[in-house]
Amino acid sequence: MIKLFMRSIRELFKLSPWALPLQILNGAVKSVKPFINIILTARIVGELLGGRDAGTLTLFAGLAIGLNFGAYLIQSFLGSLAEITNYPRLYMREYQKAAMKLYSVDYQKLEDKEFDGKARKYKESVNAIGSHFGYLAWAIGGFLFGLVSIVAAVVVLSPFLRGAFDFSKTGASFIESPYLGFLVFGVMAVLIAIVFFVNKKTQKYWFQQKDQYLNLSKIFEYYLETVSDYKNGKEIRVFNEQRLIERDAAYHLIEKGVKIRKKVATATGMSSSVIAVVGAIAGFGVYAFIGLKGMIGMFEIDALIMYTGSFMIVVTGLIEVFTRAGCFVEILQTVGYYFAITDTENQPCGTRDLRGIDTKNLVAEFKNVSFKYPGSESYALKDFSIKIDGRERLAIVGHNGSGKTTFIKLLTKMYDGYEGEIFLNGINIRDFDTDEYRKLFSVVFQDFKIFSFRVSDNLACDTECDAARADTVLDGAGLKERVLRMPKGTDTYLYKDCEEDGVEISGGEAQKLALARALYKNAPFVILDEPTASLDPVAEYELYTKFNGLVAEKSAVYISHRLSSCRFCGKIAVFDKGRLVQYGAHNELMADENGKYYELWQAQAQYYIF
Repeated sequence: MIKLFMRSIRELFKLSPWALPLQILNGAVKSVKPFINIILTARIVGELLGGRDAGTLTLFAGLAIGLNFGAYLIQSFLGSLAEITNYPRLYMREYQKAAMKLYSVDYQKLEDKEFDGKARKYKESVNAIGSHFGYLAWAIGGFLFGLVSIVAAVVVLSPFLRGAFDFSKTGASFIESPYLGFLVFGVMAVLIAIVFFVNKKTQKYWFQQKDQYLNLSKIFEYYLETVSDYKNGKEIRVFNEQRLIERDAAYHLIEKGVKIRKKVATATGMSSSVIAVVGAIAGFGVYAFIGLKGMIGMFEIDALIMYTGSFMIVVTGLIEVFTRAGCFVEILQTVGYYFAITDTENQPCGTRDLRGIDTKNLVAEFKNVSFKYPGSESYALKDFSIKIDGRERLAIVGHNGSGKTTFIKLLTKMYDGYEGEIFLNGINIRDFDTDEYRKLFSVVFQDFKIFSFRVSDNLACDTECDAARADTVLDGAGLKERVLRMPKGTDTYLYKDCEEDGVEISGGEAQKLALARALYKNAPFVILDEPTASLDPVAEYELYTKFNGLVAEKSAVYISHRLSSCRFCGKIAVFDKGRLVQYGAHNELMADENGKYYELWQAQAQYYIF
């Protein structure tokens, strides 16, 4: 815990060097303010009981007003500076660092349940408390404020304490003897222990209930995001899903969530009440202790005011210290989710770049490859071997779950941990630097994403977009005329998430844009994984025919459930249960009436009119 605490402080300084110093300065000013009033009030009372000099009284009163006003201005300035310049920035820097790690971590980590759970926990904790490190700075500032207040108060109380614990008076009355001080401080120690115990129990209970509430809140946020997205409006209305949303979202959060909040509120209220009672008892003890000592003439009335106020600062300082210390427990638990993300290391990869690689003649080969997804007992690919020659057109067909997409993930180094070997131009792909290696591939996955950015942004995936190149690939994907009709052409924003005048595009148009993006990258190896599912068979065939012409000098792999769209490919690979069961040209495969390809073809042919 200490190591994690120290590491969190170091990370806090990396993210925002001034966040913690501002909190400490603010706490220092805050701890000084009470002593201004205590000391100067005591001086004013002393002067009123003594010489009653008008000039001296005016000086003390002016100092009290001026110092209070100055402290107020400094504290307000430091607080505003922390609020305006540090915490929004701190939150964004923390969240950005975690997000950038999620962007760059190995893809297989994103599909790992354990890692995904950590990422979700981090997001939930950020939604609950904001910046972990902003919260840490606040807690440290409050802790040091309490600590400094205690030390300063003890310094002011030192004359009183020397007299209260004067062992030369052990034979005097109990009030005069130091035993009264031991009794009072013993009671104070017990009261402090009670505050610490109550605070610790409350924090533990709060953690338990918080996890339950966050799970409920997660359901509500999901449904809220779902119903607020206009793209989902049609299904909600047609299928009358409002009742489902009300049951699963509103009920869980309103009914169960309110019960949890009530429990937390009750526990918090009880602990606050206990702490308040303890504070009242401590205050009574302080006043009684100092009052009894004052009765025997140990000090004057002005000192009574100063000592009483200082003792109460000790009490409130101790409560502040233990309360903020309790916050550290929460922070260290939740900040662990942040470090779980940022500490994630990618698997070691090779260092080879693309020098010496004939990118115009890429040959990919799988040799006896077997692969299981993490946590799975069954093989997604088993003893799999295939060779894709340079500039070859290969179609891959097979039932869902036959290993087609897994094949693409392994070829593009999205996953490692497989048995066997995968080669590109005779070089084991594990020897390549991953980023360099992926420059060779343009891929349209079946779950592709079109972002709510400009058309040009979606094409180039960069801040700059070559207009002539964009025009060519849009034409090749059959989307040129549609983009020309948009208000700002390729500068038009898609959808309405970022811009109110964003243009809606259909599912088929989105698929064409994904194809255009693959063409824009101009990689020597093109892979299309079910990219035309939203197109009708005729449109798909026309698009593939045109697309095939544009990638004439490249290696290309096409995955499609529509076997009729694959006839233009030189070779067809048939996958079944993670194995390559057939390989050859269309006519060759059709000649085998007992083969899997013939079975798949006949199953689809009955739905077509020839």
